[in-house]
Amino acid sequence: MKSLEKKIQKERAEVDKKLGSLKSEKFACVSDAETATRKLLKRFLDHELTEINVQFVESKSDTDFPDQLQVQVGLRESKIQLEKKRAGRFILATNVLDKIELT
Repeated sequence: MKSLEKKIQKERAEVDKKLGSLKSEKFACVSDAETATRKLLKRFLDHELTEINVQFVESKSDTDFPDQLQVQVGLRESKIQLEKKRAGRFILATNVLDKIELT
């Protein structure tokens, strides 16, 4: 369970890092911003997009794109619950078939 929690925290740090660089970008339109965000979050198994907002930002030059991204990411609770169930199980196997040896 501890290793699962570490994995989730490590992934969250990576998600925050990638989204930080994505938030600093400016996009030409709302669909470009949504596509870039969904493509980025597709790589992460334990996190999902909960909310996306694209705001118009005034730029000083005509070459800058006017839309900037704000994203909220949450945990995929169903996936994490499944991983927790799997993490708490183990299999004990043997090739000893004698019932006297194995009581």
